[in-house]
Amino acid sequence: MKCCGEASILEQVFFDMARILEILKRIPLIGFFAEKSFIHYAWMGSFFSLLNIILLWLLIDFFLIPTLISSTIVVGGTFLLRYAFFRWFKIM
Repeated sequence: MKCCGEASILEQVFFDMARILEILKRIPLIGFFAEKSFIHYAWMGSFFSLLNIILLWLLIDFFLIPTLISSTIVVGGTFLLRYAFFRWFKIM
């Protein structure tokens, strides 16, 4: 319960994180990676890498589609999908 104008612990944590992020943005070469667009780029890159692995595993092992055809479909499809997501999140 708030008393005497004290900030909650959660508010303090968010304030501290925002202050740390502002400090990181001022450091050369490190500040570039603290940008919002880089964070979106990093999690989307991880997501699409995992999606590639899962889709290739499904197409090759379960649907028994030859590797060359499956990899062409999956890599080409996720390449276009990644571009669409980057445009949607306004990273590009």
